[in-house]
Amino acid sequence: LQVERKEKEQLQNNLTVAQSRLKKEEEKVLSLRQENEDLKKKLAAAKRQSLSRNESVEDYKKQIEEANGKAMSIRIRFQAQKTALEKELAHTQQRLEEIESKS
Repeated sequence: LQVERKEKEQLQNNLTVAQSRLKKEEEKVLSLRQENEDLKKKLAAAKRQSLSRNESVEDYKKQIEEANGKAMSIRIRFQAQKTALEKELAHTQQRLEEIESKS
């Protein structure tokens, strides 16, 4: 009877230790789940931020392309005006030389 009582006591202790370990493991699991949820939220936020940055980069690229297009257009107009002015200057110099040679 005493052997049975000791065995029952030992089993009761084993059960208490096992329950304690189980509770600690459950707490770890809950903690890991919470950490996982936090990481998922951080990842989602990082993805949104990354998309936002990528959109900003695309906007900047478009603005740069537009500015380059405008600059090219201005360069072309400037070159055309410069050529016209050079022709006008050459014609004026030629006319001036003609006038000077007559006098």
